[in-house]
Amino acid sequence: MDLNETFVANGTLGNLTEFSELDCGTRANIDDWKWWCDGVLVSVIGLLGFVGNTLALIVLSRPSLRDVFHQLLFALACFDILYIVCGGINYFFRGFYPNAPVYSYIFPYLLHPFTHIAMAGTIFMTMAISIERYLGLCHPLLNPHSRKAWFYIMPVVLTAVILNVPKFFEIRIHWTDWDGNDLEVPTLGPTELRMAPTYIRGYIMWTRLFSTGLIPVIMLLFLNVRIINDILSSSQKVQRFGSARRQRKEINLSVLLLCIVLLFFCCHASRIILDVYEFSNMEKVVRCKPFHVPHFMHALMYISHFSTILNSSLNFVVYCLVGHTFRRELCRTLGIKNKNDGYFISRRTSNLDYPTAMTAMTSKSVTRNGNNGSIMTSNNANEPDKNGEQETTNLITIEATEDMIKVESHQL
Repeated sequence: MDLNETFVANGTLGNLTEFSELDCGTRANIDDWKWWCDGVLVSVIGLLGFVGNTLALIVLSRPSLRDVFHQLLFALACFDILYIVCGGINYFFRGFYPNAPVYSYIFPYLLHPFTHIAMAGTIFMTMAISIERYLGLCHPLLNPHSRKAWFYIMPVVLTAVILNVPKFFEIRIHWTDWDGNDLEVPTLGPTELRMAPTYIRGYIMWTRLFSTGLIPVIMLLFLNVRIINDILSSSQKVQRFGSARRQRKEINLSVLLLCIVLLFFCCHASRIILDVYEFSNMEKVVRCKPFHVPHFMHALMYISHFSTILNSSLNFVVYCLVGHTFRRELCRTLGIKNKNDGYFISRRTSNLDYPTAMTAMTSKSVTRNGNNGSIMTSNNANEPDKNGEQETTNLITIEATEDMIKVESHQL
């Protein structure tokens, strides 16, 4: 449907109309929807989303956020930026300058394929994060170090690219005269591959609907329902996580995922509805060139452009509102004072804060006498340790605290 809209705007499909008994519909005049959704809203939201995701990449690259979950969020932010840039430029030209020559040059081999690659990447990466959270929350006894980030990222990247390789061969540039003059201008047109009925049925309809529509929705529903069920019953299963602190961390990351998935469902609903509608009218799409959808469905196409850009832009907001660790690191990156900062151990302190906090605890608890090297508590620094019992007690306490922190850090 998106390609038909582009070809009609460039006047390419005008000579390819095939008349049949099927009702191919009439072209809806909804230029206002195109101007507002593809032009204005995509431009504004996309610009804000680009800034937010760039800041998210900076925060997620900090050493304290090197766990698998936050590395997958880093990959998701990369796909979001790619979709905002390629999809945003694509929709911007459609909304404001559909006949611009520069758009005809960059659309076939850059904007069109990479827009679909980026969208597929965001969909598959959301599925990968759901799988990681399902394993982390529902199967916490699995060794966290056995789940590497590249186990998820590499299949997502390869699948998104391989699935959309045919997009590079769907469109070609035609050179036509401008008002009968000798000046030729580039226009877009479909290739023979794009017009082949087998390709339309097998790839455009079946592959697109199931690979980026039904299968992701079913998997996300299944995994996140299991996660929700486990969260509701996890208050009685602290022993599964080894400590209450790790349990709180796993639950917070899972809640963050649920918010990402909920936003995904809301923003991709219009796109999936369009795919289902086209699939149900497959024969009309094949035989009519072009196939004109009803007015509401045509408007829904522009709404889906805006809503998918909105999804990639709002993920950063979800990280800030729900992710405790991300919000703390964001404050540190921006130089904002956080109430959890300081030389103490709190529930939300990251692993790298333990050495600093331990140093502060040790310096407050123990002082060393410069003459004989004996260890005394800071509160009784002027009183010598007569029998060494206080020294032994302090050392045992410090060593036990260090061991406890090492165990906690290993479990996280």
